[in-house]
This record gives sequence, C-alpha cells and structure tokens, in this order.
Amino acid sequence: MTRTRAVAVMLLVSTIGMVLALVWRSVVEPLPGPLQDVAARVELVPGVVGLDTEDTTSAGLSQDPVTFVDWTVRLDPALSPAAAQSAASAVTSEARVPASLESSTVLALTFTTGPTTSAGDETMRLRSPDEGAVALAYSLLASGASTVDDSTVTVPDAARLAPAAAVVEHADEGGMFRPPNRLRTGDDAVVYDAGLVPRAATAGLVADVAAYPGVTRVAFTWEQVSPSELRITTTSPTGSDDARALATLLDDAPESTVVTPTGYTLVADDGSQTTGWVAGLEPPRTVPHSVPLPDDVEQWPADADAPDCTGSDLELTLGTPDAALGSRYLGVEARNISAAPCAVDGVPDVVFRDADGEEQAGVRFVAAAPGVVPGRVVVPPGENLLATLEWDAMSTANDPDVTTALDVTPVPGADPVRLVPEIPAGAGTSAGPTTLDVLDGAEVQIGPWAQGADGWS
Repeated sequence: MTRTRAVAVMLLVSTIGMVLALVWRSVVEPLPGPLQDVAARVELVPGVVGLDTEDTTSAGLSQDPVTFVDWTVRLDPALSPAAAQSAASAVTSEARVPASLESSTVLALTFTTGPTTSAGDETMRLRSPDEGAVALAYSLLASGASTVDDSTVTVPDAARLAPAAAVVEHADEGGMFRPPNRLRTGDDAVVYDAGLVPRAATAGLVADVAAYPGVTRVAFTWEQVSPSELRITTTSPTGSDDARALATLLDDAPESTVVTPTGYTLVADDGSQTTGWVAGLEPPRTVPHSVPLPDDVEQWPADADAPDCTGSDLELTLGTPDAALGSRYLGVEARNISAAPCAVDGVPDVVFRDADGEEQAGVRFVAAAPGVVPGRVVVPPGENLLATLEWDAMSTANDPDVTTALDVTPVPGADPVRLVPEIPAGAGTSAGPTTLDVLDGAEVQIGPWAQGADGWS
C-alpha cells in the first residue's frame, strides 16, 4: 500500500469513527441526581437485598439523548411468596421516573433472587412482572422448582413436574396474569410445553412416562387447534414387552390427562416407531370442504356456464390488519368489476415484500384450517370475494425487514397487483400505510377464495 493511500485510509477511518460517535453515541454515564434518589428508595424497600443499575445514553439521530435505565432488583430468597410480592409491588411503585426526566428516560426492572449477581445464586428472574407473578415464582420455588423465569419453570427431576404444574394451575384461577407455560427438567430430558397454562394431570402423565423403563426423553407439546403431540424416545425396540406396556399405559390413560386429542410417538433407538392416541382420543377424520358460509348469508347462484375470472375482471384490495392473542389477520378482497358473472376456484398467490421490494425469504403457506380446500365460486358483478391470511406475531425487537407491501396474483395467468396494507381513518391509530410482522421464515395460513359477506371473515 502506498503512503498516500495509507494516509487516505486512516483519514477515512477517523472520519467514520467521529461520525459514528456523534450520530450513534452510546456511553455509560452516572445516574442523574433524581434517579439516584429513586434508587436509594428502592434499596430501602423491605425484602430488597441489592440493586444493580446499568444506564446507557443513546443519542440516535437526535441532539436530545434518551437514557435507557435497566435495573436488576435482588429480593431476599427467604421471603414468603406474599412478602416477596409485596416487596416487588413496593419497588414498582417507587421505581418511577421523576417528572423532570419522563421525556428523556426509559426505566425497565428485572427481579431476581439472591444477594449476588451470580447466575448460580439466582433462582428467579422476572422482567417487569405482572401483579402476582413474583408470588407465583416464590411458590414454585417452595414446591421444589430449581429456577423460574417469565416463561419457564425448571425442576430437578420429572417427579416435580406435577407439583409445579398444580401451583401454576391454582395461581391462574384468578386470571390476573399469564403464568409460565413451559415446564422442564434441568437436563431437558423431560419437557412439557403447555401452550397456555400447565395442568397437573398432564404433567403427571408426562412424569409417569419419563419414569418408565428405557425412556430417555419425553416432550409434550400442546396445540389448541391441531392435535397435541407426545414424543417419547426409548431404548426399548418396537414389539418389546416394555414398549407394548408403555403403549398400553398411554392408550388407557384417563381422558382427564389431555385437553385436546394428543398423538403419541414412541421412537426406539433402532429407529422403529409406535404411534397412537393418548386415552384413545383420536380426533375425528376431517372431510375436505370449502369455506362454509354463515347461516344468515345466502349463497350466490351457481352457474356451470360462467367463464373463469381473468385478472382484468377482478379489482383487488386489502382489508384492515387485525390482531388478537398473538395472532395476526388480514383479508384480501377481489371485486368483480366486469359486467357478467365469472368463476374462481383456487387460492390467490401472495408474495410479501419489504421496504426495498425484496421478497421475504422462506415464507411457508399452509391451509387456513384442517380440511379446507378451494371450491368453485361464481361471483356476480359488483360482488366481493375474500381470502384470509393469518400468522403468528413475530418479534421486531432487532429492527428486521418487515413487510410493507404484498404482490397478489388473484387467478392463474393474471398479473400480480401490488397492495399496501393501511389503517383507515378513525380506526383508533394513525391512519395511513402500515407494516406487517411477516418476516423471513414466517408460516402463513391462507384461505381459498370464498364468497365475501359483511361482518365476517
């Protein structure tokens, strides 16, 4: 490298460093005086044995820095559940950003146990828990749990699964907060993903299976709509006495041990498998069917002579994005703008694109519901077809490329139409274009074209 080029590179690196320091400044600074007073009050709350603060000032593109304050509050592990909850509630009440700093400071709390920050001493770690969550965590620890966090309870052995599940199940009766929904042993040899709230009866079944001769791993996954799954790894080959006895145990299990039909699979070390249904509760076989209409909606007339709709026959629009219980919903509508009826029989082709126009990679489409298949629909002039999209909420915490537009091809041979999701005026949020959290690798349930009707989707 020549001397001139080396000097130029050094100047460039220096310039970039100064720009980054000015534009994306991120430094650790002492607590402002008002926050020091708040921290002092928190440390005086009965039951608090320590407070660790981490404060980062990030200016971003603004001249007014925003301070992100992350405090870890350590509670006395010897507290009773009620006393621990009282201490956490008192801390939450005290740990409020002073009015003078409200516009420039964001405060987050994490509650742990133990007098030190050593991971081995922490048996609980809850981030800004809801009312009652700390008491539940302490109750779980008292019942024999090893550690508790916002979503997972770890127990030392499978025999502790049912007692821990019973504690969570009882605590959820008030419906005040969402408790941990995953129980596991420390070695992950036994895992019970409860979906919503663990059940003692189901956890007991999992523990019984784990204790069976030859069983090396058990994983129970609860599903609300599709059958739940119990997968068991065992050293006992298919056809052995132990494998047959375990299958009988599952076949004859009380119906109370499962909420939805649960399929089990015994996987032996030699690769052989045995399958069945816990308690014999096999789900009814699904008969393929088109999208059913509500009882009060009159079906459009069928016309065997109606031609297939073309792209020019259909005007595409998007409904308003909606959300509920961690799921996302969006309707795609197609209006027959021709002067005569035309027919569709299929599913629209949809491509999700980010702000750069790039296709979201690895998006997988599945049926909207078990057994739902396309059906021939004859669309009268001026009427709307509807196809539904549904997906699980995806995290946008690290600023990924979200979906800003969809390319929709309504029928084979048509040109794709680019549509932008929007929030209409008066919907309670800022009106205008919006984004969708359909990211790379998303799974989207898509419904076939169906007769549209006001008030349903």
